[in-house]
Amino acid sequence: MLKVLMGCFYLLVLVVFAFVMVKFISQRMKSTFKPRKSNVGYAAEINPKTAAPQLLNQILLMLPGENNEVLSRLSVLAEDGNQAEIDVLLICPTGIYLFNSINESGYVTGGEKDRQWYVLNEDGNKKAFKNPLDENRYNMQALLRRYPEIKEEWVFDYVVFSNRCGISDVHLETTSPVLNRKMLFETLRGQIAEQSVILTPERIQYLYNRLKLYTAGESTASLSLQRKADKPFYKGGAAKIHEVKVPDLTRFSPEDQCLKNKLIAFAKEQSQREQTTAAEVLDRETIEKLVNMKPESRIELETVQGMDKKRCENYGDLIISIIKQHDDETSNKRQ
Repeated sequence: MLKVLMGCFYLLVLVVFAFVMVKFISQRMKSTFKPRKSNVGYAAEINPKTAAPQLLNQILLMLPGENNEVLSRLSVLAEDGNQAEIDVLLICPTGIYLFNSINESGYVTGGEKDRQWYVLNEDGNKKAFKNPLDENRYNMQALLRRYPEIKEEWVFDYVVFSNRCGISDVHLETTSPVLNRKMLFETLRGQIAEQSVILTPERIQYLYNRLKLYTAGESTASLSLQRKADKPFYKGGAAKIHEVKVPDLTRFSPEDQCLKNKLIAFAKEQSQREQTTAAEVLDRETIEKLVNMKPESRIELETVQGMDKKRCENYGDLIISIIKQHDDETSNKRQ
C-alpha cells in the first residue's frame, strides 16, 4: 500500500513538473525576447511624447566639439505637400546628422526594403510601424529641397531605438546605422572622428539660425554662442552671428522695398556695362531672397538660393556693400 502511495506521489510530481515546463516553453516561443527594464529615470518635466528626442539631445550634447548645435522636432515642407518630421538634428564640423528616434519596447523585425517593420511586445502583441529608413530618406530629401545650400554629401542619418528593443533581426543591405540608444554615443563619436571637417563655425551657426525657425519651439539656445561668450573662439571676443528672419517673398516693409529697388537698379546698371540682361546679373526671385535674408558675409551670400559661384565671384562684394550701406542708412534714420 505504501509503495502505491509513493508511486502516485512521484507521478503527481512528474505531472506538475511537465506542466510547468510546457508552460515555460510555450511562453518562450510566444515571445523570444523579453525586454529588460529600463534604468533611465524620466524627469518630471519630460513629456512622454517627446521623451525620446530629449534623451537623444542629452547624449548629443556630450559629444566633443566647440561648435556643435542640436535641434529637436523640425517640421519641413516636403515636395508632396506633407510635413517631414525630423526628431533630432545635429550640426557639427563634420556634417549634418538626422536622427529618427523610436521609443518602443520589444523585439524588432524588418528589412531595408520592407514597407513596414514590426515590434513584438512582451505580451505577444505585434505592432506595425513605417520603415524608419524610408522615413529618413523622405526627411533628408525634404531638407535638401527646402535648403538647397545644404549638400547631400553633408547629411548622415541614424535610426535610434530605445534600450528596451532587441534589433538583432533587423536586416540591412547597406551601412545605414540602426542601433540602440546606449550604442549611439560611441558609434557617433567614432564616425565624427573619421570624417573630414566640412563646415566652418560660421556656416554651422548660419545653418542653425535658419533651421531653428522650423522647430517646435523647444530647442535650447545656441550652445556654441554660450561657449564663445565664456571662451571666445576668435581673438578679440565672441564673433557676432547674423540672425536671419523667416523668408517671406510676398510682403516688404518700406525699408525692404527700398533695398529691393537698389538691387534692381544695381542689376540694370551692371547689365548695361556688360551688355547683357538685368536678369542675367540678378533675377527677380534672387533679389527678393537677398532682401529677405540680407547676407552680411560671403559665407551667408553663398547660401542664398540663386547666388551661384559666378554671381558670388562677380557681384558678391558689391551686393554685400549695398546691403550694408542700406542697413546703416536705415539705422541712422531710426535714431
